[in-house]
Amino acid sequence: MHLIRNATPGPLPANEGTQVTRSTSNVAPSEDQTHVDLVSGYLVCVIQHSTQLVATSARGRAPAPKKTHTTKSDRMRLDTMGRYELAEACLSLHNLEDDYRPHKVSGFPFRMWWTGYSGGKATTATVETDAEYELLLAQLRASKKNVKDITVFVSFDTDEMDAFRHLRKRPAPSDLDEHTAVGTKVSTLVDILGTTISPWHVRARYHALPTWMLRYT
Repeated sequence: MHLIRNATPGPLPANEGTQVTRSTSNVAPSEDQTHVDLVSGYLVCVIQHSTQLVATSARGRAPAPKKTHTTKSDRMRLDTMGRYELAEACLSLHNLEDDYRPHKVSGFPFRMWWTGYSGGKATTATVETDAEYELLLAQLRASKKNVKDITVFVSFDTDEMDAFRHLRKRPAPSDLDEHTAVGTKVSTLVDILGTTISPWHVRARYHALPTWMLRYT
């Protein structure tokens, strides 16, 4: 038996079929992955502020106005959306597209910020024009975070949007059905009983009419 002494352990020879697995936790996202995230869009949380009448705890007291807010979320392709399109999408998300309309030049006003925004929500400016929106969007695009790690917040207040309320068109008189149109003519006895009646029938039916109907004869 031959003994091997003072043997220094060394690396085992790698077989041809051996696969080496490396950790990818610190690997930056590829351009393909970034493109996929942009296609799916940013996660956008839209906050609608409004004043609602809320019942009070005291008995006999009328409901009091209280500021409330509702938040709804969806993914949006902000990189391909202008200010007007974003405003329309925010209204649609809260089912307000039939009540309000954004203006293509200015308004309605909203605030916009995102995860990692410098200064946070407290320093956000009000967006009303395309130029103001494009300035914010350029800052968002310059963010070093991956799109999937960014949540964008948009906030608007319907109490400040009376000028953008959508006025529904009133129906024209010609659109009204002749049976539902409002008239000013009061029915007479002849209208009620008919025009082809004899004087005897008129006297007989006259006394048979209710008291309230005799007022119009």
